[in-house]
Amino acid sequence: MPNDDWFRSCSWDEASKTLFWQKLGRARGAHSKGQYVRIKALSLQETKEPAKIRAAISLLDYFLAEWPDHFDTSSVLNQLAQCAFVEGRVDDALRHYIEVFASQRKRPNMRTQAHLDFGWLVICRPVPSHYEQALSILDEFHGVTPFPVDVYRASTIRAVILSRLDREPQRAAELAATALAAARITQAPLRYHPKLGLVKHVDDDIRRELEALI
Repeated sequence: MPNDDWFRSCSWDEASKTLFWQKLGRARGAHSKGQYVRIKALSLQETKEPAKIRAAISLLDYFLAEWPDHFDTSSVLNQLAQCAFVEGRVDDALRHYIEVFASQRKRPNMRTQAHLDFGWLVICRPVPSHYEQALSILDEFHGVTPFPVDVYRASTIRAVILSRLDREPQRAAELAATALAAARITQAPLRYHPKLGLVKHVDDDIRRELEALI
């Protein structure tokens, strides 16, 4: 077994649980322990298996109880939001995203993709009561990015919300065009990683909504 498999693998049978808690107990330093717990939770949640999602949530809750001031707190809250959404608990997901933003304001250098995930949830669910908040969160946290998928998501969120609120039709059209152009990019502007950050899937309903704005 690789030295880091105990906290990176997606196994969570009795033997894996025992090994994880034994290794964690012997680990040194709160920061390292917290990272091990968060990474293990991420490996479990990425399986999208219901039992492992619940196990991931338990680990993330344990993290917050043990190390509430850890530098990875924003990421942990973001993972809780993602888990809640996978389980269909939309209100809990929204609440956790709001907690992420509060955490990021305390630690401005610790950024996540929560501002994009939050906006995407809001337009796709949809949750009209959070349209304005999704726009303001994007203004606050979304910066310049080399990745087409980030440009696509941010531009789509803004275009769709402006259109649904019947505001700034010209800007909505420009944003829609930007989003669709980003979705067509086949090579990222990174010399050694030309496929990193490309748009892999465009929802048909979202595509039609964007095209209707242009």
